[in-house]
Formats: sequence, C-alpha cells, structure tokens
Amino acid sequence: MTEYTRKRISVNQIKIHMELAENVIAPNGMLLIPKDTSITEKHIFRMNLYQILSVVIKEFSPALDVAEKLTKQERQAYDTEHPTFDQYSSVAYEPKTVNYQNFKETFVQEESSVKNELLAISDGKSINPERLIKSTETLMGSLRLKSELFNYMNHLRSDIGHTYVHSLNISMLCNIFGHWLKMPSDEIEDLTLAGLVHDIGKTQIDQAILNKPGRLNEEEFAVVRQHALLGYNLLKDQNIPERVKQGVLMHHERNDGSGYPFGLKGDSISDFGKILAILDTYDAMTSNRTYHKKFSPFKVIQMFEQESYGFLDARYLYIFLENIAHNYLGESVRLSDQREGKIVFIHNTSPSKPIVQINQEIIDLMSSTDLTIEEIL
Repeated sequence: MTEYTRKRISVNQIKIHMELAENVIAPNGMLLIPKDTSITEKHIFRMNLYQILSVVIKEFSPALDVAEKLTKQERQAYDTEHPTFDQYSSVAYEPKTVNYQNFKETFVQEESSVKNELLAISDGKSINPERLIKSTETLMGSLRLKSELFNYMNHLRSDIGHTYVHSLNISMLCNIFGHWLKMPSDEIEDLTLAGLVHDIGKTQIDQAILNKPGRLNEEEFAVVRQHALLGYNLLKDQNIPERVKQGVLMHHERNDGSGYPFGLKGDSISDFGKILAILDTYDAMTSNRTYHKKFSPFKVIQMFEQESYGFLDARYLYIFLENIAHNYLGESVRLSDQREGKIVFIHNTSPSKPIVQINQEIIDLMSSTDLTIEEIL
C-alpha cells in the first residue's frame, strides 16, 4: 500500500480524486463523507452545502503515484479516464456579441461602485439602499431579455475581487428570483438589497485570512464563520428593512440545523435567509475560482436535485431549479461525450435532464443515464 502523509487543506483546494485521510463530519455531528473516500464532484457540492471549511487528505494518493509514472501518451489516456476538477469544464468561451461586451463593461463599472458603497458602510457610514440597488437595476436594464442574464453570467470571466463580484451576482439572481416568486416590487427591492450586502461581514475580517493562499488553521476558519454575524452587526442599526438584516444573518443557516452562526432549523430561518442560501451555493458552484473552473449549470442543477432536499427549503429550491433551467432553452451545449447540440425541451420533473437536438437526432437525457450536459457554449 502506498504511503502517504496527512494534510489539512481548505475546501477551496480540493480536487477530484483526492483521498480523505479523516472522516468529514457535518456541524450537527453527522458523518458526511467517510475517510478513504476518493473525492467526486458530488462530494465537493455536498461540502459546499454543509459549509465544510477544511478536510484532511492523503497528500500522496495512489492515483497520483500512478499518474506520475505514466508516459506522456499514457498520461493523456489516464487523464481521459480520471479527469481532475479543472478538466470538468474547459476554458470558458466568451461570446463576442456587442450586447455581451456592453454588459461586461457595465458589470465592471457597477462592481466598482458596489465595492465602494460596501466599504463605506463597513467604515460606519449610513447605507444608501437606492444607490446600491441602482447598480443591479442598471445591469438588469441593459438586458434585452431576462434570459440573457444566465448566459452572460455563465461566460463572464473577471479578475476583479471575488467578494464584490459575488455580491453583485447574488443581487441579480435575487432580483430575477423575486420576479419568479411573484413578489411585490418593494419585496423584490429588499431581496435585491439583501443580495448586495449578504457578505458585507467579510469586510470586517482580516484580508490576509480571506486571501490566504495556503491552508487556514482552525482559529482562522472560526473567524471566517463569523462573517454572517459581523454583517448583521454592521447593519442592525441602519435604516433598512428587518428582513434584509435577517437575510444577512441567516444566509448560512440550513434547514436541518447544520448551518451557522446559530444552527437554526426550518421555520426559524427567515425566508430571505433560505433564498440567499440557495443562490449563494449556486453562484459559488457555477463561477470560476482561482482553484477550479466552474461547473456546468446543468451539472449544478442535477447536484441540487440529488443532494439538497432536507436542508435547503424545497419550496424555493424547486421554483429556482425549474425556472433557471428554462432560461437555457435554445442554448448550444456540449455533452459529456463531447458532441454538441441545442436544448429543445426542459422536463419540469427533472430540469437537469433536458432534451437535446444534435443535427437531426433527438436525445432525451432522462433516458440516457450516461450522458450529461458538461458545458454551455
């Protein structure tokens, strides 16, 4: 048996096929993933949902030893059968349409505006909800069709600061989700604002910890987990609706009590907190990061279907998955067998398994268990 050393790493550094040296335990004490497990994309998704911050892995796994001994030709064959996390999504294609380029330029400008506003609030200044929401409204107003948002977000790549890009992403998702829920306009505005400020507590955390390239120690992980409470404390005396403040406080709570900062369950979690939990996870899994490339939206939808019920609110989750899948109707995609086609139908009962047309061939992914959508083109 190959020898290995034990190493604790951040979940941000996990890659497909790493092997666990210790059990992964959920905050509520449940065994989430047993030791000696070879990590899959579903395990990574589950750790994101349960908000696991670090795991102990085997630093030199047998798979790695085998791969290091292969010739170049053998390595190519090995990589085909054993893809790494990065290989699950090829380099994102940026659509070169004028509309997309205009959206991207506007996004960069509004991200800078949101960053300045959030830092000002962090320094103790009064929040200006209208000015913050204006950034999201400007971006939403630049779209010819609301469905363009998901295509643009899927392809948008940026080197700008993650926290503020993520906040702007979540606010746009909140805005469109509020319309899907048929919320009144004032509630949609409040939900949009909650998306913008949901991670403002991170401005109170030492940036050396948030941007640390190496692994965080347990004390540093504990500090990161305080950001929801820190954000609430920044906003609690501000003149904004209480539901916005509660959303910020509870966006990391989970229905089964496995979340933080209080381990709340079910109806004890605010509606805004439940919605933000879904959108926060979706954006994290479908966005490029320094440590991995994004998952296909349909792969994330499938993982939501298989892994999420019980600790994300099913009422909101079902509406989100059904509607977001329908926004990719007509889009060109690449399947897991590398063939390219177009989505022509979405199943309401299984939105992650649409019908795809490849030339004159119609493929129903509900009947093709070995095929998945790997990338939106």
